[in-house]
Amino acid sequence: MKTKALQIRRRDLAGAAMSGLLLAVAGSARAEAEQLFHGSGVVTGVDAAAGSLTIRHRPIAGLMPAMEMPFAVDPPSLIGQAKKGDSVEFDVTGRTYTIKRLKILAPAKN
Repeated sequence: MKTKALQIRRRDLAGAAMSGLLLAVAGSARAEAEQLFHGSGVVTGVDAAAGSLTIRHRPIAGLMPAMEMPFAVDPPSLIGQAKKGDSVEFDVTGRTYTIKRLKILAPAKN
């Protein structure tokens, strides 16, 4: 009986250790997903209804090469700051490509 109790205890400890490991990995993945990367470029489109900005950006170190693409924006109030042709700096999440911070460097030339 003592051996069986010891086996159950070891199994319970192993299960608890595995649960802790899985939680640590999940937390790490969440932190990685929320990592912010810094970019800069020119706004080529504003779609307030979709909650996005299209930006022709320079390479974003550690994330992607230079290209033109739409980015989701959160908070949506940032969209109202930007106009087509504005030169901008922004911080974007690495997993969802969501802009979290936006700074207008130079307004569009009319």
